[in-house]
Amino acid sequence: MGQVWILCGPIASGKTTVATFFAEAGAVVLDADKLVDELLEDSAVVKSELREAFGNEIFDKLDRPDREAISRKVFADPAARARIEGILHPRVLERLEEEARTFREKPGGLLLLEVVLWMKLDPPPFPVDGICLTQAPEKVLLSRAAARRGMDEHAARSRLKAQEGWKNWSDRADVILNTDQSKEALRETVFSYYRAWTQSDEGSRE
Repeated sequence: MGQVWILCGPIASGKTTVATFFAEAGAVVLDADKLVDELLEDSAVVKSELREAFGNEIFDKLDRPDREAISRKVFADPAARARIEGILHPRVLERLEEEARTFREKPGGLLLLEVVLWMKLDPPPFPVDGICLTQAPEKVLLSRAAARRGMDEHAARSRLKAQEGWKNWSDRADVILNTDQSKEALRETVFSYYRAWTQSDEGSRE
């Protein structure tokens, strides 16, 4: 049976790097954020609901949902965040559940679902085989966010604060992956987990 794991973690905790290494090892990786992008790009119903909720303020000059404007709205206004999540999240979770159910019918392999805020979903929307949490010291998270996303420290702290409770997410994780290490060491750790979860040595492509 195919294995389905969640990959999650706070901002700048190394999720993208870890997901890339799992893909190299042989996993199928599905990023919930990319599903959001697809909805914003392709779903007329989603666009209509967003416009009804927020008017034109989160649309760009070409009348497309502006991801940056939505992000600013989400992190600055909890009520707006709840409304946007109410429009997007049920659709994304439905797609993820469908993908997980289909993958479980396979004879083996690993489907890694990258869902940043999985720990905030209570109860979990569908069963998985495990949760892998990416973590690093807070000062490292803030430094990475500032360097990679062009944020100042205040903006980085605001983004991290919006992911409330992230310091306690480890309580629900099956694997805690410290990403404050060299890429070579992190890659080897990821490959080791892949082999363990799939009970196969075929995952490594080294």
